[in-house]
Amino acid sequence: MIRRTNVLVLGLLSLLFVIPASKARPKDVTVSDIDGNELLRLCTSPDGTSEEEFCGGFINGVRDGVALATELRRAKAILEMPVQVKQDQLRDIVVKYLKEHPESRHKSGGLLVIFALSNAFPPQGSER
Repeated sequence: MIRRTNVLVLGLLSLLFVIPASKARPKDVTVSDIDGNELLRLCTSPDGTSEEEFCGGFINGVRDGVALATELRRAKAILEMPVQVKQDQLRDIVVKYLKEHPESRHKSGGLLVIFALSNAFPPQGSER
């Protein structure tokens, strides 16, 4: 549990740098060594392994980081996730996105989680 908490905190902190504060920031900022290929490997590991638990913590950290950054920056929400969504469902959404977008798997895992979740749970009133 401590390891998952550490991953969650690391994910939250790293996401504060993923969501750009201005357009002057470079577009190819790397905040993590976890790219889409590594994230797919971790998230498709057998249930109960440390890799699978890391995947869950990573996804939760990204989700919570987006929510925190949105609130702190008073920005428009980029996703609106129902509270009933379960961890397995989030993992399935991310894995599906990664499998359907192999051309993007070289990108930051955190960024790809944001893409996957915002496609699955767009904010109310957005036209997607």
